[in-house]
Amino acid sequence: NADDGCWQMTDLAPSGLAPIASWGRRDEEVDEDGGVVGRAHERPWRVVGQRVDFCVSPDPKIPTQTLRYLARVVTSGDYRWEPAVLQSSIVPEQGVVLPAFDVTIGGLGS
Repeated sequence: NADDGCWQMTDLAPSGLAPIASWGRRDEEVDEDGGVVGRAHERPWRVVGQRVDFCVSPDPKIPTQTLRYLARVVTSGDYRWEPAVLQSSIVPEQGVVLPAFDVTIGGLGS
C-alpha cells in the first residue's frame, strides 16, 4: 500500500565499514527478448560518512526491491548494525524501522 512518492531508506553502516558510493544507472532485469522487466536492485543516491540514502519508488511489477551498496573493511571486529529507517517522502508518519543486528566484520584474508 505504498504511496506513489519516493520512499527514503536510510542505512547507517557500522564503524568497521566505509560505504562506497556507487553511481550510475541502476541494474535492470531483462527478459529473453532484451526488454527491461524491472530493476534488479537500487543503488544509493547519497553516501556521506556512514550514512547511505536510497530513494525507492513503488512498482507493482516488483513488489520486493533489493537495495545494495558496497563497503570496504576499515577495522575488523564485532559491531552492532543500527536499524535502517524506511519513510514515505509524502506522508512522513508512514514508515518502518528495521531491526538492528550484530555483525562480525573480518579483514582481508579472514
